[in-house]
Amino acid sequence: MKPSTVLNRSIRLLACAATIAALALVAPATAQAAPTAALPTPGQKFDLTVTSEGIGLTIDGKAITSEPLRGTLTVTIDANPSDPKKLSVEAKPSDLTLSTKAPQTTSITVNQDNAVVDEKSILRVVKPTPATYEHIMVLDLKLTVSMPAAPGKAEEIMQLATKDPAQLRATDVKQFPPVNQQYSLAGPVELISQDGSSTVPMTLDGFDVIVNQSA
Repeated sequence: MKPSTVLNRSIRLLACAATIAALALVAPATAQAAPTAALPTPGQKFDLTVTSEGIGLTIDGKAITSEPLRGTLTVTIDANPSDPKKLSVEAKPSDLTLSTKAPQTTSITVNQDNAVVDEKSILRVVKPTPATYEHIMVLDLKLTVSMPAAPGKAEEIMQLATKDPAQLRATDVKQFPPVNQQYSLAGPVELISQDGSSTVPMTLDGFDVIVNQSA
């Protein structure tokens, strides 16, 4: 065999080997790529129902647990400009309202102050497969608390507000809009009197709610 023929064959074999090696390097990277879980589209708006077995307050050292509440909430989806990877969206709560269904003792109504808060409410992908999300809702809240009247005294009504925004968090959301999804208060929040008439220490201690898409 001519030396030139041998040389050409060797070059072709080396080229094939290099191509196979390159494919071997690319294949694992391609195999490891996982699809991103779908997020709601900016512009979508969801009307939700909210129920609670009761919220917990401490007023001047006295722990209070309300009776069950029910109400509604709206969440509006917007792009999250601070997330270039697009693994999250803003999921802004508004118009939250809850009230005790049939109060026998302490009656409580909770309403959201829809003023814009500095901290964003975010729905983010935690795992792509199976799809799992975390949703944090940041809310300014106003509470009306009606305490049962002592013998010979009028019913006491307190108008309260969160001093700083409250966070309701769900870390195992399987779909959005949620189905029977529990959200819990991330931590106690100090309460203040709306008109400044009360200076006793007050906190919102517990606020577990179940959220569903409205029928």
